[in-house]
Amino acid sequence: MPTIRRDRENRWMGRVVIAGHLRDSKMFGTGPKHGPEWKRALAWEAQRKEEILREDAQVETLSSAPTLLDWVVSYLEDAQRRRAPKTFKEKQAAMKRLLAHAENLDLNEVTPGVALAYLQSQYDNRTGYAANKDRKNLAAAWKWGRNYLPGFPLELPNPFEAVAKFPEVRKPRYVPPEDDFWKAYKASSGQDRVMLTAMYYMPAGRKSDFFQTFLWSDVDFKLNTINLWVNKVKRRVPYRMHQELLEQLLWWREARPLKDVQNVFYCINIGDADPATDERYGKPFVSRGKFLAALCKRAGVETHFDFHSIRHRRAVDLYLAGNKVATIQGLLAHSNASTTERYLRSLRLDLTREDEVIEPERGPARLYTLAKGEAPEAATSEASCNQPL
Repeated sequence: MPTIRRDRENRWMGRVVIAGHLRDSKMFGTGPKHGPEWKRALAWEAQRKEEILREDAQVETLSSAPTLLDWVVSYLEDAQRRRAPKTFKEKQAAMKRLLAHAENLDLNEVTPGVALAYLQSQYDNRTGYAANKDRKNLAAAWKWGRNYLPGFPLELPNPFEAVAKFPEVRKPRYVPPEDDFWKAYKASSGQDRVMLTAMYYMPAGRKSDFFQTFLWSDVDFKLNTINLWVNKVKRRVPYRMHQELLEQLLWWREARPLKDVQNVFYCINIGDADPATDERYGKPFVSRGKFLAALCKRAGVETHFDFHSIRHRRAVDLYLAGNKVATIQGLLAHSNASTTERYLRSLRLDLTREDEVIEPERGPARLYTLAKGEAPEAATSEASCNQPL
């Protein structure tokens, strides 16, 4: 309410008081109460109070708005609780790459142009598939922020959805030739050979961390099964072992140098170090990423193959041995047959022809049974081996 200032020649003064504090004031002319100058002061008070309240709200919003790092950390914490470990690692990697690219930007500065520049760098330095995968993960993270993160700038469009998808040219999955696989197998011995056998026969053998977490308690020699953790169902599922893998594990259980170690596979070859003093001896593997590369080099295999390439070799061998898609689905631990069909087609197999051969110049491929000696001549059916019970 305007007040008259006797010390200012009876002029009216408009005052804006909010929460007991004088926020602004202004002098007006003289005249009676409810007169023109009094009304001008009253209108100014109302208008100015509204402006101050609006300014205060904007300051509060800016001070409570999350930063780019706040958004990343909050989203990853939620993703870690809700997503499978593999999915979480994928999202975490995408967020780390974005932070490295835009670490000096505020969240409201992440525009479609910034998103395009980041994704373009992924396309140029990696692949279109990698760029599109980051686009998908970052767009999902932005949606999550708008829905659940307090103070997230709702007025901003999703910058990652605004970027069009990049063209994808996927390389064919590499299938090691039979000769190369068998060269590497024959160059292996002891624990390395058992590991190679597990890679070939077990659905989880394609994963490098399998050898870090595989325990003797996972093996049931009476039931001839191995319990493998399946992320989709969040529990261990028993898989029937192939006879050759069973024999190899039985042999390794007796031949292993340390009988009290719970891990099936552990560090043995430590170079010139003394096993009695080297703390690595007998410990679980930290990584087996270089294992196959070293084995291929020792065997004289020019094109080195990795864990997943052995799975490709296994899938091709199963198909060319006459197994149906439903059987191969169980052996590869795919959740449905359509996944197996796409997988086999990606290996350049024509599912409309039962006798399709991926290596036509060599004739029909043979499904070898891994043995401690020479590779056998004939293929064997595996319809009941290595499938979930």
